[in-house]
Amino acid sequence: MQKKDKEIKERVHKSIEKSMSVIEKLCPQNNVRLGIKVRDTYHNNGEIPKFSMFTACEMLWAITSSGLYSRAHYLTVELLTTVNTELENSYFAKQDRTFEKAFILLGTTAAGQSIAANVYLNTINSILNDQKVDGSWGSYSGGSSDIRATALCLLALSTCYQYVGIGKNARAPFSKIEDTIIKACNWLINQYSDEGYCRRRVSNFDVYSDQYTFGIELTSWSTYALIEAAKCLENYTNIDRLISTVQKSIQWLCKLDPKSIAETPENEIEKYKKDKTSDKIVCHEYGAGGLDVSIITLIAYRKSTFYKYIKRFDDMLEELVIHLLKHENENGEWWDKNSDSYGKAWTLSYALKALSVYYQYLCENEAFNLQLKQRLRTIFSSVIAWLNKYKFTFIFLIVTVLIFIYRQEIEAKIAFFNSPIVTAFGIILSVIGVFQGRTKK
Repeated sequence: MQKKDKEIKERVHKSIEKSMSVIEKLCPQNNVRLGIKVRDTYHNNGEIPKFSMFTACEMLWAITSSGLYSRAHYLTVELLTTVNTELENSYFAKQDRTFEKAFILLGTTAAGQSIAANVYLNTINSILNDQKVDGSWGSYSGGSSDIRATALCLLALSTCYQYVGIGKNARAPFSKIEDTIIKACNWLINQYSDEGYCRRRVSNFDVYSDQYTFGIELTSWSTYALIEAAKCLENYTNIDRLISTVQKSIQWLCKLDPKSIAETPENEIEKYKKDKTSDKIVCHEYGAGGLDVSIITLIAYRKSTFYKYIKRFDDMLEELVIHLLKHENENGEWWDKNSDSYGKAWTLSYALKALSVYYQYLCENEAFNLQLKQRLRTIFSSVIAWLNKYKFTFIFLIVTVLIFIYRQEIEAKIAFFNSPIVTAFGIILSVIGVFQGRTKK
């Protein structure tokens, strides 16, 4: 590994450890419930933080990739315990928020939730039941089709499918997942523009506008979901179109300026029902990450079976990570480009996830390069040993090949030496030699 690569790896490692320390502070132990009450620093506006399922599952999804941190297992167990405690308390009968359901499935799957647990089965059923006929999901049950909601649900179900290792012959609800994934892929593929991105609606606080623009994070989530879904679909008839859509999307992302991705705000609106018993729709404006999700997506594409060579791919990926690291302050908090502030829980989770995935990517590349060098060294040593053992055979082979290549020239030389003039010249030299020999005697 080059000196530059070692330096970026060390920076990422230190950042991960610092972020994990911050998460420990955000998750104080709650001895009553034997779990962790995650302080929701995003939604409470300075008030005493209450438990946030969304925040907890975002953190759970992030820290499961950070195995290098000594207390990652402890935090995973504590967070999963708290999430399950909430789910067992008829959680889905109260809330109707698709983004949250998707992250519950993502987080609990990543944490190794028991597939026989009722809360796990209820989460899957809730997502499956909310899918529309066209294959999409709304941001809440009955809501209009939403690209982000569909991408997150597709990603969560695909992750679940790979975790459980299931097919159509499995028991319900697992047997329904494959067909659900296919329908979601068909719908999501059609949401891309000809340029390769997904359009997002420009938001103005709690009001939707009629203007659209490209969505960096939205495109990244959608493409990431399609990449993971492709791992589950062996006989998908539309797989070629899925692959071409992903490749075009990745090419579009690679053309963007990393600094622009890091600094351009992407505010969007999420509509959901905070209370399922009421018809009241909550409009929540949230900021999109872009940089961190783009890193995760690019690495997922690089590891996919349909990766197509992109010039300077690793250099570009490293540049994105460097810009992401600039968003961290000395306290381990991460900058939110949309609100121009630090201390948000979701920015911490997303940054931690992106850095953990990138760190693992660097370790895998380092291990691959090391194995490649060892194999080349072994092959070179074997060749040298073989040449030393069979050097005469090798020389004979070389001479034979050279004779075959230059056979016409050799035949011409032989014909020349067999000519009468050369023969007569040889006889004369022989006579002279014999005469000189007798004279000396």
